[in-house]
Amino acid sequence: MTGTVEQETKRGRVRRLFIDPLKEGGMRSPSRTDAGAERSFLDRVCDELARLSDDELMAMRRWAETNGDGSAKRFWPAFVAIAGIAQTLHPRPLEELPELASWFGSRKGPALSHSSGLLVAHFRYIQIHRHPPTRPDVEKAVEKRAAELQAEWLRAIELRERGRPYDEPFFAAYERDLARAQKLVDAGVHKRTEGGAV
Repeated sequence: MTGTVEQETKRGRVRRLFIDPLKEGGMRSPSRTDAGAERSFLDRVCDELARLSDDELMAMRRWAETNGDGSAKRFWPAFVAIAGIAQTLHPRPLEELPELASWFGSRKGPALSHSSGLLVAHFRYIQIHRHPPTRPDVEKAVEKRAAELQAEWLRAIELRERGRPYDEPFFAAYERDLARAQKLVDAGVHKRTEGGAV
């Protein structure tokens, strides 16, 4: 017996785990919504949720089941509400948000590069909060966290070099976030150099 395995699209996966079960449960658009507008809305929802894992999509579905719009809670929630919950469950990567990524490419990013802890702590803060730390008390808290992170990272390096057990998940996450942040800094420096604004 021969057969082909169809590759599920990103939108198809979101429809299977989020859209279709909600439709089967009675979720719909208001009656005056035309089919094209509903299709466009649901495509936009699919694109927004494509980065979520299967478990995160099921969590989104559970949320939507009790947070529909309208008096009967059976209309699709507003896109902004769906996007907000998705952001809480699985933040959109900074690399996809030019207005935030550019902060690392400004003069601020290279100034942090002397300390991997500062770069990682700022990257993680911005990833979660969607803005750089601007208040002095918040900046101080980020700097404190940076020192803790860098100390833990240096300790992990030392233990690894001695063949001793170390926190491998922490180490891998730190290295990953450091590489991502440094790439944003380097891209900004390159852009400024090409533009003659070094």
